[in-house]
Amino acid sequence: MEVAPGVRRLGPGLVNVYLLEEAGEVTIVDAGAPGYWNDLPAELAAMGRTMEDVRALVLTHAHADHVGFAERLRRERRVPVRVHELDEALARRPGTPNLDERKIRPFALRF
Repeated sequence: MEVAPGVRRLGPGLVNVYLLEEAGEVTIVDAGAPGYWNDLPAELAAMGRTMEDVRALVLTHAHADHVGFAERLRRERRVPVRVHELDEALARRPGTPNLDERKIRPFALRF
């Protein structure tokens, strides 16, 4: 779905995946859930692009609804994935907690 010129959102918006097109190249921001992989070719086609036009994936953070197909895109399509170094392990293996780097602070529990 086009949300602005050169910007498309993949999926219903409950999970995060955006495709940015500039100069014939596509950068993906966040990788949603793993199942969104199947919808990616059709969304690229709606832009007049293919998987070969994807130049990078940028992960804003490594929550499960942002890293879904990241490792698959990197492994199968050799697309570079950009992620903060503290989130790399989580991005490669979604669902693997890294409690040393993910501490809950008291202020996070206030209402």
